[in-house]
This record gives sequence, C-alpha cells and structure tokens, in this order.
Amino acid sequence: MISATNLTESFNSRYAEGIVGQSGGNIDYLSASLAIPKNTFNKDTQIVITQLSNYEYSTAGESACPMNQIRVYANNSLADVVTLNIRLLVSNDTVFLHNEKNLYNTFNLTEKENFYIATKDHNGNWREISTGRSLSPGNGEYRHLLLSVDINALGIFGVVYNHAAQAEKNTVVLNKIFMPGNDNMCGKTIISFPNLNKESVEIQILNIAGKNIFNRQFYTGISCFAWDGITQKKDYAPTGVYIIIIIVGAKVKKSYTEYVYAMR
Repeated sequence: MISATNLTESFNSRYAEGIVGQSGGNIDYLSASLAIPKNTFNKDTQIVITQLSNYEYSTAGESACPMNQIRVYANNSLADVVTLNIRLLVSNDTVFLHNEKNLYNTFNLTEKENFYIATKDHNGNWREISTGRSLSPGNGEYRHLLLSVDINALGIFGVVYNHAAQAEKNTVVLNKIFMPGNDNMCGKTIISFPNLNKESVEIQILNIAGKNIFNRQFYTGISCFAWDGITQKKDYAPTGVYIIIIIVGAKVKKSYTEYVYAMR
C-alpha cells in the first residue's frame, strides 16, 4: 500500500491509496479501511480513500451534515461485495466526530446505536444506510467505535448521529429515478436494507411486465445494493419502472420490495 498526504489551506485532504489485484486485500487509513475479498476485481485496481473537508461537502438533506467524510474510489468496477469500516475515536466513554477543519463534536458512548454511515444521492441529500457497530478492545482511555457497511458500489460516505433513523428497520432508497449509463451519482439506484447478521442475499429485478431481467446471489452479507441498470444480458435496461426484490436469509427468509424508474 502506498499512502500520501496532501494539505491545502482551502481544502483539508488526506488520502491513502494502494493497488489490489484478484487476490484481494485491505486499504487502511487512520479513520477508515476497505476490506476487499478475492476476485472482487479481475485485474490490478487502484483504490483511494480520501478524507474530505466536511465544510466543503456540507449538503442540505434529511440528515444533519455528516462528519468524518471520506471518498472511496476505484478505477475499476466491483464484481463482489466489499466492507467499508469507519473508525470513531473513543476516549473515556466519549465519542469524537470530526466535523470541519480540526473541530470535533462529542457524544456519549451509550448513544452508539444512533451513529450511522450515510451516503449521498444525486440531489445532494445524505441518507443513512444500514450500519453495523462494534467496539474495539481497550482500557477505556483510547479505543474505537467501528461502523461498517457491506456494499457493492463506492462513493462518498460520512457519519451522522440520528436517533430517529430507521435504516435498521426499513429499506432506504437513494435515486428512485436514475439514469443508467451516466458515470456519476445519478447513474445508479442504491437500496439499503437490514442485514446486521450478515446473511446471504438474493436480488431479483423485474420489469413492469413481471419478467426477470436481473438476478444475483450474494453470500457475504451485503446490506446496501447498488444497481447501475445493467441487465443479466449485460446491456442497459430501457426506460421504465422496475421492481427490485431483496430476499435476506437462507432458512428464515425476509423480503423487501422497492420500485425504481430508469431513464435512458
């Protein structure tokens, strides 16, 4: 892994980067890491995790402006699920979140269930996604609260505190209307759904006539699925309404259904 630092007065940015091949690996940074399983990429791929200036990326939305913001980039598309981890500093049962410049917001550790990883939709709104939480071992003076999401698409992420969020109970859809083929945030629809036990997931996508155009099985516990409009035939779905069915679990199954609109 190669790491570097780039600091400017107007844009406080630090980053870590590395090359990951078919054997997988980890890209680790002070505040975040990305775990990449085998065969996620079919060739050597550059991965970059960049710490962003929260002030520069403040966006109005349903949640407060996320803190500890990062951008995760790869120069190839993902063929499997990766795990994004964001670490929050904990000292004497106080959680510290970096808001902008070198300022911090503090929270009591007893409120840890209210921290979520969030990502942006194409309107610039931040939405919480289903988030796992664990506490690193330590003596209480210094340790970390680890937030994690299992995803099949990269982008911009941050941390929000929201005691009213429903991401652990219901689906959250970003970009119900999306534009397949656009290489930006509006080029895919993203659905977060509860799967804290990391069970297997089956995705079925039907057109409005009920014909199955896409089917995918994930065995690694995905909890946030992104669809770029590509069908099982490797072409783009035409303009229209699509039904996305998410089936979680192998033995005791739980299903979620969402409707999205693709514009070509």
